[in-house]
Amino acid sequence: MDKKESLKLLDKYINALKTKAEAQENIRKVDSVFKVDPSGFDVPFVKILTPFLGVFAVIALAIRVAFSSSLNYHNELPITAGLFIGAAAAGLIFAKLVHMITKRKAQKNLKALEMATLAAKLNKINEYQDVINKAGYKIALAESELPVSCHSLETAKMVKTKLLTGKAETLEEASGGYTASDWEEAYNPNPKMFKMPDGTVFGGYAITEATRTVLPKDPVKALSNEEYNISDWRMVLVSLTKDDALGDRDYYETIAGLEKYIIDSNDDAILIKGLTLKELEKLLGS
Repeated sequence: MDKKESLKLLDKYINALKTKAEAQENIRKVDSVFKVDPSGFDVPFVKILTPFLGVFAVIALAIRVAFSSSLNYHNELPITAGLFIGAAAAGLIFAKLVHMITKRKAQKNLKALEMATLAAKLNKINEYQDVINKAGYKIALAESELPVSCHSLETAKMVKTKLLTGKAETLEEASGGYTASDWEEAYNPNPKMFKMPDGTVFGGYAITEATRTVLPKDPVKALSNEEYNISDWRMVLVSLTKDDALGDRDYYETIAGLEKYIIDSNDDAILIKGLTLKELEKLLGS
């Protein structure tokens, strides 16, 4: 991989890591953003009672004035006290009734707002999760091609700096190259044996989308099977995007078509980068 391609790959990786981190941070903040303050829907009884008592006290005073102008009582205290006690009782009853109606309406409005806020919150979380999933796919593709030693934001930035400053000319030189860890952390599929109704047997390996994979150059040589003499080998191409197998083709033809996706090899096997859905489909049709 030349310097230009290496820098492009590193940029994709770094940007995807940042995008994923930002979306994860936004999810952590979503509770504080979509938050309903129930105190705004609190209806204290005292705030309703006070004006009602005042209104009924004025009514009681008006009645008392009317009585005093038309009638002459020697003992006015019991009448005045009775009027104000009756006014207070009436004010209390009406205030309680209004409080119950007002509080019920406020609770209904609070519930509606909470439901609307929850729906908005879940929609926003789904949006962020979609961003995380897409970024995760890009990260998986980049990490399937980058040496394991580059698998972090800080390391990727350091490798990029080495390339930009001329301290290294290739990705392998800047990162230390592909090592045993790259092979160990790759998917090493086990061959599957399939027996047809006529008794013939064929073997199969799988390549999964966005997954770094180790494949034998010659499965016949790699697998010694005393029970079956397997000469027919197939490669199955599996898509994570479609969650299904795309199809299969001759193993050796597929290996030949994988040459440009090889990131490392030894005498017996190849290490290929993770392939995109389009690359798998192209490989299947080639």
